[in-house]
Amino acid sequence: FQAAQLGDLNYIKNNSSLIKSTDKLFNNKTALMYAAAQGQIEIVNYLKDHEQQMQTSTGQTALHIAVIQQKPEVIGILIPYEQKIKNQKGLTAHQLAIEKGNADIVKVFEMKEEEPAPSLLTALSSEIHETYDEDHEVKRLETIQNELKTRLNEQLQKNHKYRQLVEIIGQEQKDQVGKELAHHEQLSQGDGPKIQDLGRQVDSLKNEILDLKEVLLKRL
Repeated sequence: FQAAQLGDLNYIKNNSSLIKSTDKLFNNKTALMYAAAQGQIEIVNYLKDHEQQMQTSTGQTALHIAVIQQKPEVIGILIPYEQKIKNQKGLTAHQLAIEKGNADIVKVFEMKEEEPAPSLLTALSSEIHETYDEDHEVKRLETIQNELKTRLNEQLQKNHKYRQLVEIIGQEQKDQVGKELAHHEQLSQGDGPKIQDLGRQVDSLKNEILDLKEVLLKRL
């Protein structure tokens, strides 16, 4: 406690096991309270994260004590952490300052009291970070979706071209068969066996066309 009063930060850091201990002889005061009473800013800044919101046996916080001792800089540091805590008389530190009629101290509260607590700022920062991550993931998924759509459209275009090719080849083969058939009919009118043989050739050619179509369709 003496180290807190004297501003000996190294001693406090080297004896961290004593943090949060209370002085049983003086209303269970903490090192933060002693530092606040003496205006030891460096000690207050260090201990506020460890001993904030602790109270004496009469309900006083380090902020109440800083008001009593009129330490405006310490008050400005502790307001976000202890501004809502009441002592045994039911007074917050701000109300205590008003009761004591110290206008300068009251002004410190009026300027600082509306600031959000550091814990709230941390929570908001975390929420913003999570929201950013979610938005980033949504954009990444949208990009993947657009890429897949593009690939699908390209594949559909290829399939359409293959179908057109099959139809063109099929029509060309049909036209060729028709020409061959007409030619052979002209040459072999009245010749039954030749016509039958020609019919077999036509059937064979048709089968070849069907086989070709099947091969091309498998590539789709």
